[in-house]
Amino acid sequence: MNASCLYDQLKKSGVVFQTNGIGLKILAPRGYMDKAKLALAKKHKLELIAIIKQKGRALVWKARINGKVITIIDPDHETYESMLQTLKERFNPSDIAELTLKKES
Repeated sequence: MNASCLYDQLKKSGVVFQTNGIGLKILAPRGYMDKAKLALAKKHKLELIAIIKQKGRALVWKARINGKVITIIDPDHETYESMLQTLKERFNPSDIAELTLKKES
């Protein structure tokens, strides 16, 4: 299986990818990533990162701040922790009620 097919298969199963630089984080439904899928993801890591960073594959975050929902387009594929830290630097931390990663349709 090539990287493109692997990416498509994982995305259809609800897997979310995050990357920053050369790191790759895979968020999958509990129990979905078995040893075979993990081995394929490791084998194709660099190609998966390239696919994720292609134009038009930005992450979309939703945040609730002061009772208002804002949408954040993230072409750099920040991690949850990094995105939360960025929000805390820009807004009063006590005003941030929620941060979620919107899954691609």
